[in-house]
Amino acid sequence: MQKHGLHWLLAVTLLTIQPCHSQAIMEFGGVNASSVGLGAGLGLSLSHGMALTHSYQAAASAQAAIIDKSRAIEQYMKMGYDYEARKDLDSAEKAYRYALQVIASRDGPGSPKSVPALQHLVSIASMQERWTDALNMQKTLVKFSQQNPNDVTGAVREQINLSKLFIQTNNLPQAEVNLRETITLCDSHPSVPAAQRDAALSQYAQVLRQMDNQNTPTAAQSTVIKPPADVAETTASLDAAIDSTVKKTHHKRADQTDEANSNDATMSTTSEETPKIPDASEVLGSEKR
Repeated sequence: MQKHGLHWLLAVTLLTIQPCHSQAIMEFGGVNASSVGLGAGLGLSLSHGMALTHSYQAAASAQAAIIDKSRAIEQYMKMGYDYEARKDLDSAEKAYRYALQVIASRDGPGSPKSVPALQHLVSIASMQERWTDALNMQKTLVKFSQQNPNDVTGAVREQINLSKLFIQTNNLPQAEVNLRETITLCDSHPSVPAAQRDAALSQYAQVLRQMDNQNTPTAAQSTVIKPPADVAETTASLDAAIDSTVKKTHHKRADQTDEANSNDATMSTTSEETPKIPDASEVLGSEKR
């Protein structure tokens, strides 16, 4: 009986987990868990570090590409300047167009950084009398200038250049509309230099005179809109000067005609009052009597 009880006591003792044993098991499990967590953390940190490294390398490569493209743009622009100075317009145009392609690749299409190249391309197209190309590119420059509200002077400059091309192609109605809008822009922005406004006014008066000579109605005449007062005064003063010159010429001619008629009348009166010289036969006949 004692043996049987002893066997049960030993069995219960072996099967029952003692507090010290449970603490040991927990600590052992915690150590294993910490090791596993530390390994996972180290792995994740290493992966994140590699990702950062790759991101930095990609950013550095992109920056290097931008620098390379910027240098390429500078080189193409310089080549264009040199060719244009040597009057090699075809080579200059190719260089400027290459610069535009690199600018579009670096900054995206429609970048304002393409303005200098476009300005030179307009100049080259004008020198080669390719007016359609020049007009299309100049219109693009006008749109670029309108996107910057802080540079009204640049917008006025591009508008005036566009008007010159309209005049060159004898598109006077479009030039008149464009110049009228330019003058309105100048009036609404006092910061525009007076020289630019005067240039627009002078060009506008010239266009009005040419259209008047060609009997071409202006947009201001066909609508309620009136031309600027300065232009109207300028045109009126020009007309007055011409009328004055014409009147002076007519008066001068009339005076000359009156003087000639007066001389003729004087000569006729003198001829009537001069005594008639008798004929020799009459004198001889009276002596015989």
